[in-house]
Amino acid sequence: MKMKQEMRPTLKQKQVLTMKQQQDLKILSFSSSELQTYIEEQVESNPLLEQDIQYETGYIQKCERNFELMMNYVIQEQTLSEVLQEQIHQYNKPLFVDLAVFLADLLDDNGYLPYSNKAIQRYFPQYSYDDIEETINILQSFEPSGVGARNLQECLLIQLANLAHPYAKLAILLVNEYLSELAQHKLTILAKKLDVAITDIQEALKLIQSLHPKPGSMYAATAVYLNPDVYVA
Repeated sequence: MKMKQEMRPTLKQKQVLTMKQQQDLKILSFSSSELQTYIEEQVESNPLLEQDIQYETGYIQKCERNFELMMNYVIQEQTLSEVLQEQIHQYNKPLFVDLAVFLADLLDDNGYLPYSNKAIQRYFPQYSYDDIEETINILQSFEPSGVGARNLQECLLIQLANLAHPYAKLAILLVNEYLSELAQHKLTILAKKLDVAITDIQEALKLIQSLHPKPGSMYAATAVYLNPDVYVA
């Protein structure tokens, strides 16, 4: 009997690691000291890389070796809405709580209210324009000062109204009627127009510049997590 040889194609699965996967595996195999050395070498050899010293958590790692603690290490930062809602629920005068909470959630990252009373009433038709305006005014009395304003001018005026400062009255006048001239630094013209000393205008300007034009920006949208270093079992 003759033997007959045949060529038959077969399919086999073979895993081929990409360069990035190979590099990832290599990095994961490093100890902490080896990883630090590798990072330093990469920074030195590549001028486009920069090591952010402030982001490192090595100090925390040395102080606490508990892996679970490191994984759950969280910097708690309240959102602006959470800060305002605390004040809403502590407010001991008449207040439309549901409307106030809704307004707190509407504020943008700067703490401004970017919606008109008409737009707000579409969601709460049971409240009149006066009710909405009254609630906004109450919200604007909360901290941080200047929150709930519709624009920069209103934000500054809210903050100035809460200050007991010798130049607060002049600063309010400047922001309310001469903000454009003030922005253009026309201090001499303003001094003559208001019949005050140029030094008074300068002091009022310093007060205005000390205010926070974006009171909501100091609060985080979400909690910030610190990622621990790579751990190898």
